[in-house]
Amino acid sequence: MEITPHSFSPLNFLTSPPARQSGRSGKGRAGWWGALLLVLVSGGGLAAETPLETGWAQIERFQFNDALKTFQLADPQVNPRERTFGEAIALLNVQPRSEANALKAADLLQQITKEKSDDAIGALSLYYLGRIYHLHLNTPDPDKARQKYRETLQLHSGNPLAEMAAVSLIHLDAYGKKEPADSIKALLALEPLLDDLKSDIARREFHQAMGFAYLDFGDPQDAENQRRAIAHLKEADRIGITRWQAEANLWVAIGEASRAVGDRETALEYYRKFVNTYKRDRRNYFIGELIKKLEKEGQP
Repeated sequence: MEITPHSFSPLNFLTSPPARQSGRSGKGRAGWWGALLLVLVSGGGLAAETPLETGWAQIERFQFNDALKTFQLADPQVNPRERTFGEAIALLNVQPRSEANALKAADLLQQITKEKSDDAIGALSLYYLGRIYHLHLNTPDPDKARQKYRETLQLHSGNPLAEMAAVSLIHLDAYGKKEPADSIKALLALEPLLDDLKSDIARREFHQAMGFAYLDFGDPQDAENQRRAIAHLKEADRIGITRWQAEANLWVAIGEASRAVGDRETALEYYRKFVNTYKRDRRNYFIGELIKKLEKEGQP
């Protein structure tokens, strides 16, 4: 579903406390998406029972066909940019998904950005145009996707979802290469994007994506590359991971990479956090044995 930019929701910090509490709160992506439109697009100011609010509530409940009809029938004179944006988002989700619907959505988003692109809806429209060219066409257009992602970031909007364009560029540029060495070069070229990210949500997701990408493409014996990955993942952890599954994987990855470069103390720190927090995880016994081994190695 084309609701959130990837397999995570970028809205946890807007709707609930960070870290494990929100990850275990039981709040689904639907609730986060409702918060997205109220907080990022409409500023939470929509009056109850308006057609646009009904449309977003239907999207929140994954009733995309109904939402499409609601947005199309809404008064075009009332919040027309939001109405057009809602129609585009619904088109990207109605079943069966098709390139024809994606192209219709792209036309609507282009209407928005031609009028104005430096407000919240304009920034989000640029971002979703990038995703259409990247992920929704039968033949992707990486050059156009990259252009739209870059245009989104050049707005310096601070919009948490729009700034996910930086994460999308990681997937487009690093994961689109044939050779691991080229992927590492792409990651190094993307590092400066961090300086332009204002949202902690986007910065966290950027650090997390960069860290795992360095691990995916780098030589495990390359200590410099491993340290780059560790630095990114530790910063993501500092900001706060909102899903407990992601946090567990992050802690294990930091522990493993730290052990690989001989940083026993950091490895132990993150291994212990993992085994003490995620006692039912199937990796708990194995990590516990690693802790015993590292503790024994550190004894005089």
